[in-house]
Amino acid sequence: MTVSDIRSQRDSDENEATRRALISLACVTEPGQVGLWEAIDRLGAAEVVRRLRRGVPVTELRHCYDIGERLSGLDVDDQIRRTRDLGARTIIPGDMEWPGRLNDLGPQKPLALWCWGEASLRLHSLRSVRSEEHTSELQSQFRIS
Repeated sequence: MTVSDIRSQRDSDENEATRRALISLACVTEPGQVGLWEAIDRLGAAEVVRRLRRGVPVTELRHCYDIGERLSGLDVDDQIRRTRDLGARTIIPGDMEWPGRLNDLGPQKPLALWCWGEASLRLHSLRSVRSEEHTSELQSQFRIS
């Protein structure tokens, strides 16, 4: 095994840990949970989950013990399996399919998205934005309301 292989495996393991952590947090928190993205940016998603499961306070989060309790009752493997069984997939920030415009939401952006079907979410979101712009353009040109 080469150094490059070892680095690639380590990156893959870290990416998988991040994916699992974001899925876990998305399952047990409300969208826009105050302080959550700040904690993830500071500590990393996997570390936030580890701390919350152990009951270690995360300064950016209010009610973190409640989140920790919910995490301890979550079987993330089951969630991933159920998603797959439904024919769906989970998309997280950083995935090729992640709609980049969601990042404009800053700390209010979703932790994960669940999607069904084969179409690319990113490409469809770009098309829908263009479609809205095109519709507005047509409305102004033809004075349609």
